[in-house]
Amino acid sequence: MKCLVIITLLVLLFSETSLAQRDSSKVILKKGTAEYYQQKSRHSLNAAFILAGSGIVCTGAGLLMHTSSDDWSMLPAILILTGVSSMIVSVPYFVLHFVQKHKANILFKKQDVSLTTSKLNITQPSVCIQISL
Repeated sequence: MKCLVIITLLVLLFSETSLAQRDSSKVILKKGTAEYYQQKSRHSLNAAFILAGSGIVCTGAGLLMHTSSDDWSMLPAILILTGVSSMIVSVPYFVLHFVQKHKANILFKKQDVSLTTSKLNITQPSVCIQISL
């Protein structure tokens, strides 16, 4: 019991230290900009590949352990179940990546708009659609 309390306190101590040492040089992007959605898209894609890759590794290890051993232990079944569930969980992250990538392609920015009544070019907020050919 003492060991469990000590381990819990050490984990809390080190996790608090690592959270306090954040990199303040990263720029916080405003929500709704193209860069914001591109960053979210990259992070979603990284999470999806990590989940899918770990699922493939766990499933492969479980299948390898199941075929190589003669006893009926629960470890290969648990590894296979964990791997398959990890691969299933990665699918929404791939979908989220494509949705955010699509949002990033619709750029919100200011462009020069010429008004026909006056000879002035006024910068107005406008929605620009980028169509990749």
